[in-house]
Amino acid sequence: MNNPLPPDTVFFILSSSTWDGLSSTSLAIAKELSKEFSVYYFDYPYTYKDLFLRKQDKKTRKRKGAWKDSKRQYHQPFKNFPSLKIVYSPPVWPVNWLSEGTLYQKMMRRNNSVFEQQVQRTCEEENIENYIFLNFFAPFYGYRLQHRKRPPLLSIYQSYDNMEASPYFSKHGVRQEDFCFECYDISLTTSELVRDIIENRTGRHLEVIGNAVDFDLFRKAAEQKPADFPANGKKTIGYTGNIGFRIDFELLYKLAKAYPDCNVVCIGPKKIPKHNSHDFRALDNVYFLGSKPIEELPAYLSFFDCAIIPFVRNDFTAGMYSLKINEYLSQAKPVVTTNYSPSIDQFKQVLYLADSHNDFLKQVAIALNENPSEDEKKLRIKTAKSNSWKDRTTQY
Repeated sequence: MNNPLPPDTVFFILSSSTWDGLSSTSLAIAKELSKEFSVYYFDYPYTYKDLFLRKQDKKTRKRKGAWKDSKRQYHQPFKNFPSLKIVYSPPVWPVNWLSEGTLYQKMMRRNNSVFEQQVQRTCEEENIENYIFLNFFAPFYGYRLQHRKRPPLLSIYQSYDNMEASPYFSKHGVRQEDFCFECYDISLTTSELVRDIIENRTGRHLEVIGNAVDFDLFRKAAEQKPADFPANGKKTIGYTGNIGFRIDFELLYKLAKAYPDCNVVCIGPKKIPKHNSHDFRALDNVYFLGSKPIEELPAYLSFFDCAIIPFVRNDFTAGMYSLKINEYLSQAKPVVTTNYSPSIDQFKQVLYLADSHNDFLKQVAIALNENPSEDEKKLRIKTAKSNSWKDRTTQY
């Protein structure tokens, strides 16, 4: 931090990502800040609908146990980060399905009140007087904390993506995010394109702080393949991240068909859109391995011969700065990506950039057969290291 703070200052962090989901900006920053400060990471609230649909899920049962037992309310899951605590936020009502109007506003205010009461309880139970509140792309919560008994010393809101083009957030999120820009002391975003969209819409200035990588974690190569990694001796084309609306499934299908002698391994939560017409189950070289804890991802990445980012190009992805670029580069992997966003221009020297499906397939062939020099490998690693969370956190 650039400015002196009261010695007892702690950080409260809320994110649209749960703490035990995929790798995220918010959790990486929480870990980095906890090296110097006490940090409380408020788990993104589950809705009652989530609890019903995921009632058999291990993560859901863990949260239910914490809500019933106050001793488990503040969880310390990271041995290497003892000053980082997870706070399980109480469940809220699902409201996104409602149309804008009196009922929606009433229910949203109620949900926000439930969350803010948890923040206030944490202050009281943990004897916290001074805190800074960081909100990462969760515009429905925390926007009235300055009116509570214990307001934050400073409140910061960071937008990740183009809210206007988000399949989920576009219904109510744009309006609510604009309100956050009025309520929070500082507003940030991760890309120049999103900054321009928001500034043109609201007239408010936003600073740009790009995403980064837990460099030390992802530099750790593994010697032994994970148990569920294909053990057939074939070369592997790999992807890590959400497998959903941002993925170009037609391209992914073409890739698997074009390289039948390679494994195509995808790691992350899978939600293939219903309109997708490609049957991946008919392909014996495609492996969807599901979500993995961030600590396990470097081991999978170690056995990728080529790492890919097969994103569609649309208004949503154009505003993205993807975390995985720097994660891949940390291990000097050859990276092939679609030209989905202006934010990747800065990586042109260390990426294989494709402007079409055919170009993507050709670039993968080059990447699989490359023989990079030591200088080329060092440049990839140096690029990732220059985008580490240690450097990024000093910008906050």
